[in-house]
Amino acid sequence: MRGQDLLRKFEQAEIKPIYFFYGKEGLLIEEAVAIITRKFLPGINGGSSKISGLEVVYGREGEAERIINLAQTLPMFSPRKVILVKEADKLSPKDLEKLITYLENPSPTTCLIFWGEKADLRTKFFRTFKKFGVLTEFRNLYESELPAWIRQFAQKSEKGIEREAVDLLIESVGNDLRMVKHELEKVMTYIGAKKTIELEDIEAVVVLARIRTVFELTDWLGNKNVEKAWEALTRIWEEGEHPLRILTMIARQFRFIWKTKQMLARGLAHSEILSRLKTQPFLLDRYLEQAKKFSFEELRKCFEEFYQVDLRLKSSKVPPRIILEKLVVDLCR
Repeated sequence: MRGQDLLRKFEQAEIKPIYFFYGKEGLLIEEAVAIITRKFLPGINGGSSKISGLEVVYGREGEAERIINLAQTLPMFSPRKVILVKEADKLSPKDLEKLITYLENPSPTTCLIFWGEKADLRTKFFRTFKKFGVLTEFRNLYESELPAWIRQFAQKSEKGIEREAVDLLIESVGNDLRMVKHELEKVMTYIGAKKTIELEDIEAVVVLARIRTVFELTDWLGNKNVEKAWEALTRIWEEGEHPLRILTMIARQFRFIWKTKQMLARGLAHSEILSRLKTQPFLLDRYLEQAKKFSFEELRKCFEEFYQVDLRLKSSKVPPRIILEKLVVDLCR
């Protein structure tokens, strides 16, 4: 079952004794855990590990026996308990083997939730889990699913949001729900008592500062000015952006430059380019300007570099900032 489908059914569904949630969309998993906690534990409104009846353990600690003992022990101050095993994908094969017996006969007073980024569905542990528990993947939402999620999030805060504002928010932030939520919260603080989030609000709070800095970065890269590009990267980093998000922002910028350059080469009018890019007019002017600074061969090499940096950020022990700084130096060459 997909995580999005599970969340839609959760409020009416009966809570099961065991769940395994996996995937990259941690915000939705947090929401699922909060719903389970609220429904399963009486008088609970959230998912804090300080709540009586909720215990949090970590798979990296490799303590299958402790997880089983916690699950089988009767709660002290509550008729039921929830145990959340974070980083469950770091449990060793031996630990997973030990947990199988519990999966076949779980405690009725405990809801045991495993949360990991990955799940090897071929193993005996997961084959058993499918029989006795709920195994659910929480993947990133498709771009077509994001508008409904954004409107629903705004509605929870008693706000409306214009369709154009939704489109620009997605264009600026992408489909990382945690980042979308973070930016929406900033916008809601910005508009105060106003009931509707408008296009101008997204431009003022979300777009301009980030886009301006990324445009500066690509400008300096186009001019082969490594010092200025390094300064722009530093500003983005100091704003607290995740390394992969920084790479995504840069790569996305270069994608728009490449598309713009391709359409210019085909002789398309600026109005047609604007329509096909589905971007804002004030952004198109910058794409047109930057498209002149890069050859197609240079852009191809840029994307080869982005691919390698993505691999290094996900697997290398080198600090992410150093990897990104090297990217800037390489692109300026």
